[in-house]
Amino acid sequence: MTCKKPFAFVIACFIATMTTGAVAREIGTVVSARPGASLVHLQQQVKLGAGTGISSGDVITTNRNGQAQLLFQDQTRIAIGPNSRFVVED
Repeated sequence: MTCKKPFAFVIACFIATMTTGAVAREIGTVVSARPGASLVHLQQQVKLGAGTGISSGDVITTNRNGQAQLLFQDQTRIAIGPNSRFVVED
């Protein structure tokens, strides 16, 4: 009976890894960012700067001074101005 618990743990870890990988797939990058722009990735605050990866589900917010420019894999460019909230979706 004790061997069932480790097996269940391994399966749970596998499922969690597969789910996290699907959510965190990078679909673009930050080209530039000014102070006052922030990124929430997988419910954690991440420093936003040139080269930062962007994934589906990320949220970028800017205060009155913040700005950001994003470039997606399909070459779509997005400019986010002050006092904005942008949710990245596929």
